[in-house]
Amino acid sequence: MDNILTLAEGLIKSASNSSEKGIFFIKGEDKEEFISYKQVYLGALKVLYNLQLQGLKAGDELIIQIRDTDNKLFIHIFWACILGKIIPVPVSVTHRENASKVLKIFRQLKNPKAIVNEKCLEDLEKFIIGTSFSESLEKLEASSIPIDEITKDRGMGKVELIKQEDIAFIQFSSGSTGDPKGVVLTHKNLLTNIGDIIEGFNGSERDSTYSWMPLTHDMGIIGLHMLPLVFNINQYLMPTSLFVKNPVLWIKKINEHRVTITAASNFGLRYFLDKLKDTEYHEWDLSCIRKVFNGAEPIAVDIIKEFLYKLAIYRLKRDTMYTVYGMADASLAVAFPPSDEEFSCIYVRRDSLNVGQPIVELKKGEESNLSMELVIEGYSVKHCNIRIVDDNLNILEEGRLGNIEISGDNVTKEYYNNPELTKSIISEDGWLATGDLGFIKGGRIVVIGRSKDVIRINGITYYPHYIEKKCEDIEGISTGRIVACALEDKLIERDRLIIFLLFKRRMEDFIDFAERVKKLIGEQINISVDEVIPVKSIPKTTSGKVQRFKLVEMYKKGEFEESINNVSEVLSRKVMDTIAAAKE
Repeated sequence: MDNILTLAEGLIKSASNSSEKGIFFIKGEDKEEFISYKQVYLGALKVLYNLQLQGLKAGDELIIQIRDTDNKLFIHIFWACILGKIIPVPVSVTHRENASKVLKIFRQLKNPKAIVNEKCLEDLEKFIIGTSFSESLEKLEASSIPIDEITKDRGMGKVELIKQEDIAFIQFSSGSTGDPKGVVLTHKNLLTNIGDIIEGFNGSERDSTYSWMPLTHDMGIIGLHMLPLVFNINQYLMPTSLFVKNPVLWIKKINEHRVTITAASNFGLRYFLDKLKDTEYHEWDLSCIRKVFNGAEPIAVDIIKEFLYKLAIYRLKRDTMYTVYGMADASLAVAFPPSDEEFSCIYVRRDSLNVGQPIVELKKGEESNLSMELVIEGYSVKHCNIRIVDDNLNILEEGRLGNIEISGDNVTKEYYNNPELTKSIISEDGWLATGDLGFIKGGRIVVIGRSKDVIRINGITYYPHYIEKKCEDIEGISTGRIVACALEDKLIERDRLIIFLLFKRRMEDFIDFAERVKKLIGEQINISVDEVIPVKSIPKTTSGKVQRFKLVEMYKKGEFEESINNVSEVLSRKVMDTIAAAKE
């Protein structure tokens, strides 16, 4: 890391290093491909030549939307952009729920070119034709560069002179709260944070990383690709689609290659545990793992405890679970716990979690219906500052709940081509409003959740993940399959509580689940559920975060009316049958 001022310098330095470090692309149980960092550099130069031949120059924008089975191609294109000072804009692969995302991004850019593989374009056409995005789709297709035109071996591109303050790439938000916003990340932002991350987890040249997260996600591209490349350690990349097919392969390969650093969200850990079941792998020895980064929103304590418990027989140490806080706006990392400690929690009264109020701490198990267990994420990383403010931007003392704001050399200074959004989120003196609620405990940040997700009923604040966690006590309901949402009702001047439940069985069976959910929330949280709605899928980001706003949007558009009517019909029949049985 010494004397590296830009990412381009980092790649060149790793490429010229005498040790053969690089990327292992995991393609299956017995299928892998290795390329050294020197090969990454040479491959990127070849792609750069072709991009420059297509007329792309320093400062131009290039959308990259490539399926994760082509991670090697993605990396060559991405680093070609870095070397040529072209601005890469990675975008996740299209599926029905986010088909419009790439076109929303396209509209926000100035004059972009795009590299979108053929299957992605076909999917876009299928989902977009006939909608308000049709014209944007035509423009995107017209600006697209064929993949076979950039992979030809014609020559080596010209590396541009790059400065620390130049834009490295645009990381568009994963979309957990609305339209994607383009986070501008400079070389200085990224290298500052990469250095802080390495220092935070006490990284060494003996480390290696393993990732199943998409390269379009900040943890995937920055934490588990850029960092090991610049730090010149081996990295292992598993396509997210392969993880979905075979999540146990993640840990199998970590064991096989003796990997030390990996990461997973609530979704990833839960998905892995569901597939692991009671199978035993006698060949596993997970003592090699030093850290499992977990920066979910919020971190699910029950899941990480189950993960550590089930893998303890394979010598996975408890202090490997590294509960951190971060976001793309901060170039990834905001707060880390000490690297030599086990994760820790705090128990608070949930009715004390109102902005400006002091947190009321409880002992474990005390007043269980009011107790809320929260993970303590840690101290701010070296070059990042954290403060807590109330709704009037007054700075709050330790122990009071408020809005989390951050500043520092790792924090973005603007949102791309959007001065109004920049002004609304980042203050003149550089403090960025994260949109998260939290408080400081012993100098460490504790994050409660997104402020936009808060549910307010009769003047009391409720947090959706708390409601969801309570419902998981019902057999058949697990993490990620139930979502609590607030729907503002101006007529009654309060939020309506809507529960969405992933359910694909008979409607008669759903009625029983719905009644049990309503009863549990009424008895244990003392609020009434307005509606419980069965859904066939729950929209999530590429990293598994639930997109509550999409469920609310779909509800407002009437997309659940048929399901609601079906529930009403079955419920009516059940009531009539009960009355008839009573008469008999």
